[in-house]
Amino acid sequence: MDRMPYLKLITDYFTVYFKLLGNRHYDPEWIESFIEIKTNNISFNSDAPLWYYYEPKDFLSNLDAFLRGDEVKESLSLMDNPWLEVEFNRDNSEMIFRNYFDASLTDHLTLYFKRDQVICLDEYMKLYLGLMDKRAPRIQQLYADGVLQGD
Repeated sequence: MDRMPYLKLITDYFTVYFKLLGNRHYDPEWIESFIEIKTNNISFNSDAPLWYYYEPKDFLSNLDAFLRGDEVKESLSLMDNPWLEVEFNRDNSEMIFRNYFDASLTDHLTLYFKRDQVICLDEYMKLYLGLMDKRAPRIQQLYADGVLQGD
């Protein structure tokens, strides 16, 4: 697999950088990732959650269902990191991302991503899973727009 770029998504107040880093060399069932949330160019929160090998494909299935207009009823969280939770609000056409600050799952930061940002995330996941190529016109446009950065 080629090295993955960062995905940069911007909400009203925050900038989120996300990157799937690939399988761990000593335990290939797990996929390393990185999430950093910034406000005013100051790091607000960062995390390095692990994804179990099937979770990227499951997440993509939910993204695709949401973008088709299907209802996605269950919230999603990673097996190894319940502190990250994703819900889809079909009525408002947005993805809701909650980043809990500790294991009590009480205090959290909630971010709302509009449909166009969810489309970018969907395309990022397809790139990671090999369903799209870096040479694809849409991926090249995401690089040109600054949504995908680096390698």
